[in-house]
Amino acid sequence: MLLAAQSLWAESNSTDTNNTKPPIVNFIDMNMMDSRFQYMDRKKDHIALVFVQDWCQASRHFLANVAPFDDLWGDDTAIILVNAGNNHQWVINRYDVDWRVIDGPARQDLIDWFKVRQVPKLVLVDTKTGASMNREQWKQTQNDE
Repeated sequence: MLLAAQSLWAESNSTDTNNTKPPIVNFIDMNMMDSRFQYMDRKKDHIALVFVQDWCQASRHFLANVAPFDDLWGDDTAIILVNAGNNHQWVINRYDVDWRVIDGPARQDLIDWFKVRQVPKLVLVDTKTGASMNREQWKQTQNDE
């Protein structure tokens, strides 16, 4: 849906400075907002998508552990909240993380793209290929820098 339209737009727009990015990374970048829900540019090299639902107890427990990840990797990793629930502000205000947010219809596109069937789920995105990475692959990208 939106992802397909965005992908076609990226292919046809010769002035797009992001045309070397994989379509999913470009899509994330185009839909990323700050904690005040204002669109923003991603300035960090890596992407970590945090899929949760605000009403889910397991998601709340998981979110309580995002701050140590942010402390360790947050300098060069955009931690992006994808809340399938309805109360985004509750999540943003409760946890001490410099959240980026994907909201609106783009949330469902990401859930479908990364085949999220249960929450919470952390997806580490390879910004060169657009593929999700496991922990060992993530560590390798960190060691390569």
